[in-house]
Amino acid sequence: MIARLEGELIFSELARRVKTIELTAEPKRRLNNSLRGLESMPVRVTAA
Repeated sequence: MIARLEGELIFSELARRVKTIELTAEPKRRLNNSLRGLESMPVRVTAA
């Protein structure tokens, strides 16, 4: 639960400080039978 809260705080603060966040390639899923997640998600961030 703490990790989720930390993630929300980081992304909300990032969203306030940048103009755009866009994918530069398809995200790669991490294969795991019990957890869902991404191995990588390439993005481009444009400063505000």
